[in-house]
Amino acid sequence: MAISTVVQKRETPEVSDKLPYAERHRLYMAERSRRLSESVRDIGELPPVENPERKESCRYDLSKFIFTYAPEGKDPFSNEHVRVIHRIENAIFHGGRFVEAVFRGFGKSTISELTAVWATCYGHKHFIPIIGANQTRATDNLDSIKGIFESELLLADFPEVCYPIHALEGINQRSHGQLYLGKPTFIEWSADYLVLPMIEGSAAAGSVILACGITSSKVRGMKKRRGDGVQLRPDFVIIDDPQDEESASSPKQITKRLNIIKKAIIRSAGHTTGMSVVMPCTVIQKNDLVDQLLDPKTNAAWQGERIPFIRRWANAHQTHWLTEYARLRNTYNPDDPEDQLRARAEATAYYVANRPEMDNGCLVSWDYCFAQDEGEISAIQHAYNALIDDGEEVFASEFQNNPLSPPEEEGQLTRDEILAKLNNLKRYDVPTACEKMTAFIDVQGVCLYYVVCGWTADFTGYIVDYGVFPEQHKPYFSLREVTRTLQNNFPGTGQEGAWRAGFDALTTKLIGREWRRDDGTVLRISRVLIDANDGNAAQTVYDFCRQSPHAAIVMPSRGKGITASSAPFSDYRRKVGDRVSEWNWRIPAGKGRTAVRYILFDTNYWKSFVRSRWRVAKGDSGSLSVFGRRPETVRMFSEHMVSEYSVRTEGRGRVVDEWKLRANYSENHFWDCVVGCAVAASEQGILLAGTSANNRPRKAPIKLSELRQKKLTRV
Repeated sequence: MAISTVVQKRETPEVSDKLPYAERHRLYMAERSRRLSESVRDIGELPPVENPERKESCRYDLSKFIFTYAPEGKDPFSNEHVRVIHRIENAIFHGGRFVEAVFRGFGKSTISELTAVWATCYGHKHFIPIIGANQTRATDNLDSIKGIFESELLLADFPEVCYPIHALEGINQRSHGQLYLGKPTFIEWSADYLVLPMIEGSAAAGSVILACGITSSKVRGMKKRRGDGVQLRPDFVIIDDPQDEESASSPKQITKRLNIIKKAIIRSAGHTTGMSVVMPCTVIQKNDLVDQLLDPKTNAAWQGERIPFIRRWANAHQTHWLTEYARLRNTYNPDDPEDQLRARAEATAYYVANRPEMDNGCLVSWDYCFAQDEGEISAIQHAYNALIDDGEEVFASEFQNNPLSPPEEEGQLTRDEILAKLNNLKRYDVPTACEKMTAFIDVQGVCLYYVVCGWTADFTGYIVDYGVFPEQHKPYFSLREVTRTLQNNFPGTGQEGAWRAGFDALTTKLIGREWRRDDGTVLRISRVLIDANDGNAAQTVYDFCRQSPHAAIVMPSRGKGITASSAPFSDYRRKVGDRVSEWNWRIPAGKGRTAVRYILFDTNYWKSFVRSRWRVAKGDSGSLSVFGRRPETVRMFSEHMVSEYSVRTEGRGRVVDEWKLRANYSENHFWDCVVGCAVAASEQGILLAGTSANNRPRKAPIKLSELRQKKLTRV
């Protein structure tokens, strides 16, 4: 449909004859210029709707709208497409929060963009932010939406929306001052947002579509005041793939984006208006943002599903696909650029010859998803080609929405395991069976992390308190985000002075507290270990423990990772005054009058020990649990608990789990604290059920006379 500018009849401007000629001429030319400008800016009458029945048939049918008005060609929808679109319709008409995790190539972004156009054109919604993983992606979504509004087919049935847009002729500056029959349309057509034209009788009049990156400052407080003075707030949000590869592997970024969604985006409509949210997305890694929102245990308010590409593998999975077919596809001369095409053609010919048997039993989500230009003839073949070419790990993530755990994380602690150990106790509550209380302090430059545990005689542990000193008054943060520091808390002190003042204040708080059991019995912490591994802080820790009024309770702690190639603690030769335990810790004798004793322990052994405690079922002897009822309250703590992983190594006839910090995890402070609390419990006499209370049997000392007698006997 062609756009023509309607120029209205120009009347001669009226100017009073009483004015001087020069002034009359100036006013005449100014008024003439104004009227000419208005006539050019005025888009004139709208063309009629080309097919009213077609337009009306799509009013409440998003699927039909997509097939009718999408500019590009479309393959037939699968049942999964129909179900996803139906969920979007439900969200628009009835509200709700939906997560639709679909495989790459499903068309989720196209569906999202057409949803925004459909919802605004019919007036179902009036302010739709489209949130992307970053601003660039969000802007790309908006550019695609602009293309839909500029399409000839949409113009044919929605002239009240599209005719003023076409009149811009791609020149965004023309939106300023555009008129329709002499009245402003208030259309806005910028890089970040659209305001649809205010045409009388249009259901879309003044509707807003905003493009925004999820971490952008524009996400908080989203609102738009239109040219007519009306202020709008979002009433429907599309969050299109809110994460990328980098953010999906960062616990800090995951938590940050989850908080933005729950606090800024969902609450952007205010408290008196409901907010509908749809999130078409793909799971990138285990426990990423999408993976967490799909978990009904931790995010029950969100409905969602994972749509895999392969619902069921073929019966010939091993007998045809991954053997002969894979061999044919991968057997070619890498030095010949044409030979790979020959190999793929032979593999396809093999598939054609055996297709009934090779397809048998296989179920795909979308029969029309395959690359015809690459010679593929079915979605089943497309799936197996991807599996063979890119491997199981890529296929599990990009096609199945169910990423594999990285090799180093197999068998490691997971957040789900930690969250399953919430014991429903309140903070500071100590169960009746507890006999000892221990604490550990992890030393950082700006703050002190600490954990307090109660222990029963059989090494059942209850984490009754944890935190940071000085207190931060926020549920989640990283060390770099600590704002209330030791230096702020103790002004005028240097680093050593701030540490010393912090040790004194925190130990006084912990040791001075009465920890009351359920039966009314009062317990006090019997051992506080302070991390002395940091060379910068070690001397301050030693000096404090020696001079503290709680010197009988506080003790420096040093961890040492004993590897498979190192001499084990059991080979340590006891010296006079040493206290040595069979549980891989020892307290060397102090040297000199001013020396302070410290505890040295095998970090590899004790981290594996604590992992085992987390995996013991609640209620069983030797289990470990943490206070709390709601998973979101221990998010930061649980991430610290899974910050490290173990690698099984062998050496010198021993097998040892050696612990390392996971990639993209930098916060392991509470993990260190829990491990330290367990070491302190062992030092205080707590024993795992079924183990001996005695240390490893010592060899009887050999007398000098007996040694001489043995030598004489050998001679």
